[in-house]
Amino acid sequence: MNTSNASALKGNLKTLVATGGVFAGGSLLSQAAIIYTDIIPDLTYTPGSSSIFFSLDSGVAQLNGSGDQNLQFKLYSAGTQTPTVGSGYFNMTSPSIAYFNASGRFASKLSGGAVINVSRSFSDYGFMAKNTAGQWAPDGTHGYLGLEFNAGPGNRFGWAEVSYNANQSVTLYSFAYDDTGGSINAGQIAAVPEPAATGAIAAVLAGSVAAFDVRRRRKAAKQAQVQPEPMAACS
Repeated sequence: MNTSNASALKGNLKTLVATGGVFAGGSLLSQAAIIYTDIIPDLTYTPGSSSIFFSLDSGVAQLNGSGDQNLQFKLYSAGTQTPTVGSGYFNMTSPSIAYFNASGRFASKLSGGAVINVSRSFSDYGFMAKNTAGQWAPDGTHGYLGLEFNAGPGNRFGWAEVSYNANQSVTLYSFAYDDTGGSINAGQIAAVPEPAATGAIAAVLAGSVAAFDVRRRRKAAKQAQVQPEPMAACS
């Protein structure tokens, strides 16, 4: 399992570009980050005998939860052909799933790039499929769940990459969330710098190049000053 917090390595320029933040005068102008977790190896639950619990902010994912009451979301089966996603131990602060109504509450199956934010409808549970009903039916479907949770500072939006397999099991591959409370796209693993941040990055780079050039020219001038004059030829 690999969790990356792009805002943690603030001295790395690649990190700053990925997170939408830049240093200027020793301060970070923006610290927005996508917190991404890759599940290694992937987790698959067996219908009727196991479940998958996971938390976006801690990066923890495990079969059957092992009693961890802080796990936010749960993938489980209410029946062989009824895979469901819901709040983990049902004592969390508003963990919820993007859903749609179609003779019941079903979890939306999102395509890569789909926007996940406050404009969507969220619920504390949703059927991925129910027999042949739902956007995840029939089995053998891969996509993204839209997620929302509140870990204290306010609501955060994220996604989980999952598949509903041919044997009615569900596999969890990865998940991520935006730590600012802003929108996130399904499958997004890095924040996009705003134009102002991009300009600031360019200015920082340009300033660094200019400063290096000045130092190089000063060094060359000093070296020229200390060069010994050529000795006069003996007659």
